[in-house]
Amino acid sequence: MGRNLLILLFLFVSFGATGQNTGMDLSTSSMIVGNPGMAGVQGGGRLYFSYKNVYPGNRYNIYSLRAVFDGFFEGIHGGASLFVTNDKMGGMVNDLRSGLSYSYHFRAGEDFYVGAGLSASLFYRGYDFTGAVLPDQIDAVMGVAYPSGEIFVNRSIMRPDISSGVVLMFGDYYAGLSVAHLAQPAISGTDYGETLLRREFLANFGGDIELNEDNGLILKPISAIVLGKELFSATLGASLEIPQLSVNSLLIYHNNGYLDLQMGVTATAGAVSLYYNYLFNILSHNNIFSIALHHQVGLSIGLYNVDKRKSIKTMNFSKI
Repeated sequence: MGRNLLILLFLFVSFGATGQNTGMDLSTSSMIVGNPGMAGVQGGGRLYFSYKNVYPGNRYNIYSLRAVFDGFFEGIHGGASLFVTNDKMGGMVNDLRSGLSYSYHFRAGEDFYVGAGLSASLFYRGYDFTGAVLPDQIDAVMGVAYPSGEIFVNRSIMRPDISSGVVLMFGDYYAGLSVAHLAQPAISGTDYGETLLRREFLANFGGDIELNEDNGLILKPISAIVLGKELFSATLGASLEIPQLSVNSLLIYHNNGYLDLQMGVTATAGAVSLYYNYLFNILSHNNIFSIALHHQVGLSIGLYNVDKRKSIKTMNFSKI
């Protein structure tokens, strides 16, 4: 119990003070939300659903839900996406975000295409400190006995949020750059100073390397860098895909000295894909957290196709 309380307090300070969510991943839906320029780049229209359980098996009540619609529309010369995300952090903090992204697609040169996008969303943060026990409430003999000297306010807030991004497509490869939380809105729910939703930069790269044309075997390298105030992470990996099956492996480094490994698999039948990813720690400087960092399951459903002759350029992202 003491170890669980210590970790929950640590997580609340980490997530609450920095305004970060339960962690970014490199799934297609996460990339679409993270970089508005990628909206509609795959052509057609798809629905994405995902659930991520953070530190599974420890009952920390930390999880993330995401629903995304993404598609290309000839009438607006680009792509649009609608998204809703819900991050539950330890039962004390709940972040809900919903928004719309638009990306304008155009040709910038021979076999060189650009998608430039903007995202507008509403960010809602709710607090619930009911049942929270702080150190100054604990008596060595009587247990939890005293009222705390600190007063937490269950004050929910809602703020507008804006992000921008661009994706460059050349041959069978793409590169993206985006900036999240451009205005750095204040999201403090207490009377003890301002907490900002800090600006974050995301750079990502990917592509296709055809290994066997007969059976459709493709290697899709993928990499990403996330940079913010006191935040840095770098990801390098790949997925190996045939039309019905995909496996992926990603190595993720964090500036706190942690090194994580993700392994995943995706099965596809017709227009429906189901995936599972498992992230675990392979190198750290302490043992406060378990080796299992998260389990993630997701579903994507193709809704309609677009004549590729009517779109500027399409890319098929990794099935992660």
